[in-house]
Amino acid sequence: MGPKVRSRRSFLKLQDVSYPTHRIGAFRVTTLISGSQTAGAFALLEHVLEVGALGSPPHTHSHEDEWSYVLEGELTVDFGGQAVQASPGELVFKPRRQPHTFLNLGVCRCVFWN
Repeated sequence: MGPKVRSRRSFLKLQDVSYPTHRIGAFRVTTLISGSQTAGAFALLEHVLEVGALGSPPHTHSHEDEWSYVLEGELTVDFGGQAVQASPGELVFKPRRQPHTFLNLGVCRCVFWN
């Protein structure tokens, strides 16, 4: 069971936090807020990519746009041969139905929220 979310007007407060985490090789995903906790409005995931790690093969999202906010390191997002790099404090927008993949080509681990 994920963290309890209590809504109070314009913010969410996480309580009794126990985040579900999954590791796939050098890629770790932690669910901070699940879609079921927000009635499908959004989900918030923390991704950690070790140096040289591929986050996922090329894929698309048919129902939602995706944003990645970089907290640490450098994130590379490839849109079918056009690569975009983002550093801490920067956002990358991945529109629905746009094939993309993401990876860490930097010199240190990359942490970002999705």
